[in-house]
Amino acid sequence: MAHSCNDTGDTIIQKTACVSVASLNKKICQQYDELEKLNLLTWHDGHIPSDEMWVKIGGDKGGGNFKQMLQLCHVPRPNAQNNTIIINCFEATDSSFNLRTGLKDILPQLEELQNSTLRGKQVKVFVFGDYEYLARIYGLTGANGRHYCLWCHVTKKHKSQLPRTLDTLKKDLDRFREAGGNISKAKNYNNVIASPLIQVPIDHVCPPGLHISLGLYLKNFNSLESACQQLDDIILKSTDSALLQNSLETPTNIPTFLKHVAMSNQIKDLENKAEDIRNGIDQLKDYLSVFMLLGDTSGTTESIISEIQSQEAQEAQVRAEAVHISKDLPEVRKGPLVAKLDDVLKSFRVNRQAYHGKSFVGNHIHKCCKPENIKTLMTKICKTAIELSPEIKENVVSVTTKYGRLFNLFGNCHRQYNCASFFTEEMILKLESDIEDYVQFFRKHFQETEPPKMHILEEHVSEWIRRWKFGLGFHGEQGGESMHAQLNTLKSNIRGFNDDLGILTSAMKEHWVKTSPSMLAAKP
Repeated sequence: MAHSCNDTGDTIIQKTACVSVASLNKKICQQYDELEKLNLLTWHDGHIPSDEMWVKIGGDKGGGNFKQMLQLCHVPRPNAQNNTIIINCFEATDSSFNLRTGLKDILPQLEELQNSTLRGKQVKVFVFGDYEYLARIYGLTGANGRHYCLWCHVTKKHKSQLPRTLDTLKKDLDRFREAGGNISKAKNYNNVIASPLIQVPIDHVCPPGLHISLGLYLKNFNSLESACQQLDDIILKSTDSALLQNSLETPTNIPTFLKHVAMSNQIKDLENKAEDIRNGIDQLKDYLSVFMLLGDTSGTTESIISEIQSQEAQEAQVRAEAVHISKDLPEVRKGPLVAKLDDVLKSFRVNRQAYHGKSFVGNHIHKCCKPENIKTLMTKICKTAIELSPEIKENVVSVTTKYGRLFNLFGNCHRQYNCASFFTEEMILKLESDIEDYVQFFRKHFQETEPPKMHILEEHVSEWIRRWKFGLGFHGEQGGESMHAQLNTLKSNIRGFNDDLGILTSAMKEHWVKTSPSMLAAKP
């Protein structure tokens, strides 16, 4: 497997623990037979055809390893943790090189599974995972490319109704290779630069509902935080400093605070730019490993190396500029309104992940999207601002009203598309209307760049639900996210092994026992 060297940052190849089921078909049949014996199978009131077996396949990286997982849809809660079976696990990242290497025994079985009949039923395979995983297994450059969408040929500037299919992927890849495989020009070939790892049709790939919510809510919240920062600036300029002394998070030196805000925003923009460049470099290195593994003879390898060198130079320049500015950055505490945001979140028992860009997790989004919590957040901001500076009442009421509306519109969408229930036509129309309301409100009132997840929400979420009649919580990635903690717990309890392979093998066996329907039914 390919690993990143901690000292140099270079990619090194070394032996890695990897455990996989011997037979994917046998594992599916084993689960199916046990469920049938216990009378636990369901076709969800006839919404799954009686002659079909729906199987979900997906992957996710977490806890220091990558897990390829399996779920049967014929249980009341397909995304439940006890219905999520790890069929392959290796102690490395989910780079394209590692996926092609670590899944080499599983991939041919997936190919066979799609065209098979098990227990007299035609198998229908669905794919789930976060967007990075989906882009890698279908050979796309990822969310930063011009043609970033897996489901259609949209660009960052223009919409496109032309859908992607396995055939279009092949044609784009052939054109990319015939043109010399210059990865810097991948945008000319719809950002397809490698062959798909699996041949599951793209209309069987579920949009990642959980990650759509995580991304869009974080964007909305960061926008609110910026608006509060601007209000803090007004408060600090117009309010008596003696009054502000009563706010523990308020700096005493107002000019210093204002300088800090301006410089911090500048540094943040540079760091975001550098991070985007680094993500692109990591992706280039990933594909460089793949082309070297496949024995590239088209000259693509040289093209990638040249592009990596160019991008690394650009990244170094951007980071150096950020460091230069940060040397003069004065230390201050938060403004009163920005501080209030974190206080209110904590009252909801929401603690953002400070070491991951202050991001949220799925449970955070469910809490924050509750109408009563949205109202509490906006009320607290408004009350704090007016107490400190009554003259900005009109301004702060306008801000909180606008953001309250934004969060409520988003919450309406989030609760609908992330459910796992069956959708009637009336429910689909309601969801489409709510998504349109949210997107149009965002475009009208926020002059901000629309992220790829906004496009996926607008164009492909209801499209998926209309086709398969279930919410994204039925086919999506939520169940896979819960497996990292479970496997880590199992590994930490293993005794008698001092090698990675022995520990992982023992933990995987214990996991298979825990997900056996017969064992679950035997629990008191």
